[in-house]
Formats: sequence, C-alpha cells, structure tokens
Amino acid sequence: MAKGQDKEDLKKALTYANQATGLDPNYAPAWAQRSEALQSLSRIALIEPDEGFRAARESAEKAIALDPNLATGYLTLGLIQISHDWDWEGADASLRKAAQLEPGSAAVLSSRAYLARHIGRLEETIALSRQAIALDPLRANAHLSFGYVLYLAGQYDEAKAALQKAQDLNSRLSGLHITRGQIFLLEGHPQEALTEIEQETGDWDKLSGEALAYHALGNRRESDGALMKLIATHRDDAAYQIAETSAFRGETEKAFQWMDRAIRQRDPGAPEFQTNPLMKNLHQDPRYFGLLNSMRLPTPSPPMN
Repeated sequence: MAKGQDKEDLKKALTYANQATGLDPNYAPAWAQRSEALQSLSRIALIEPDEGFRAARESAEKAIALDPNLATGYLTLGLIQISHDWDWEGADASLRKAAQLEPGSAAVLSSRAYLARHIGRLEETIALSRQAIALDPLRANAHLSFGYVLYLAGQYDEAKAALQKAQDLNSRLSGLHITRGQIFLLEGHPQEALTEIEQETGDWDKLSGEALAYHALGNRRESDGALMKLIATHRDDAAYQIAETSAFRGETEKAFQWMDRAIRQRDPGAPEFQTNPLMKNLHQDPRYFGLLNSMRLPTPSPPMN
C-alpha cells in the first residue's frame, strides 16, 4: 500500500515537470522530478502501472545521463526498482549512490527505509525512519510511514503516537485511519476500528478496512458487501488488499488466489506479505515460501514436519 499520497499534488507535480522538460530538455532535475511523479502515480495506480513505471524509468535514466552527480536521479530509479522491478540489489545500489551524492538527505533515508520494509527488515526500517524524521520532522508522510512500520512490528503505542503526529500535520492523508483501525483490530477493539476506518479518505483503504472490521464484529453481510465492492472497483489496483482481507476472514484459498494476482500485477504492497500481521495465518502453508521466491525475497527455513 502506498501511504499518504495526494493524487492532485502528484498530478500537478507531473504537469510542472512536463512543462520544465519541454522548456529545457537538458535540465536533469526536471527529468528526475518527472520520474518521481510518474513512479508515485504508478505505485498507487492513478495511471496504468506498467506504462507509468516504464516512463518513470526512462525519465530517471535521462536525468542520470544528463547529470551523473544528481542524487535524485538515482533516488527515483531506486524507488522504481523497489515498487515495480523487485530488484532489491539494484535498488540498494541506486540508493547507496544517492546517499553518497547527498549524505544526510531525509528523502534518501526514507527511501532506504522503504526498501528495508519491503524485504522484511523491520528493525532497520524503524532505525532509518527515525533518522529521516529527525532531519525533516514536518513531513506528514514520513510520520505515517513510520507509524505503519511500527504497526507491522507490533509496537502499537508508538505507532499510534506516530500516526497522531502525521494527522496533526495533515489530517487528509490516505492510509492514516486504516492503519490506526488495523491496530485497534489487533488489539481486540473492532468497534473502535470501524469508527476509525469510517474516517479513511482512501477509497480502497476504506473498503478493505470495512470488510475487516465488520468481519471482526461478526457482521458477515456487511463484510461481504464491502469486500464485493472492493473487488468490483479495485480488482486491478488493490489485489493485495483483497488478499489481506480474505486472509483475515479465514478464506485461505481466496487469499492465495489474490496474492497470485497481486504478484502478476506487480502490486507494490505484495512483498509485505511476509510482515503483514493480518496474513500470519498463511505462513504455515507451503505456498507461502513459493510466493516469497517469486518476489525474489529472502525466505526463512520452512517449518519442520
């Protein structure tokens, strides 16, 4: 799931970047900005992902060719390698190059945390996130991402504090209320979870959250309705959330079917299958290790029989 992205801001950023590259095709920072906007729009499926990521990669490579010392070119390339290519070694190399060119960059630290989160290194993610926030404490998205990884790590009180900070900075962030609602679910407070989720601004976040909360409340009809609407409207850009909801509802076969689809679609959230607490009931299934392998993720040893 891409947390906290504002689609209007992203579209404006792309428009401005297109104007800048049109005015000066040799201006590397404009190509890096174009790449960043395209990869963000593609990551949350506001444009067709395969085409969007292809264009984002071309723009990043153009920026690097024009100015090999521009950190943002390598930074955006690294984000594409994480979100679409699942090229973990390549992403690490790109982000290390960005860090070498721009040491102490909060954006680079946040992106390194994003990589660590995807490959299951939650402690490293938390440490890098703390460093990024110390350098730039007013970025709402950074606090939201920090709250999300703390949730994945089971550190619920700290996660809530980070989410509150994100809300104080930007109350309209998508992904904010669903994350807090999921914490309430795992703490055994489904009614509080539902109340929280009803405030969510992200469409697929709200639908998946409703399906989760109503299931926890024992309201099968409402849970089914939310899940059916999620499938009808977001089967092509939220397969991972559908898999997550199915797993939480105990529908193992459906969960694996939707995970297969998420992987085929290169859903950016799919690698977090290994750390998502709502999917832990799938980890004992032999198919779990096959899915990790298909995403080129390091796999733990299978359980002994």
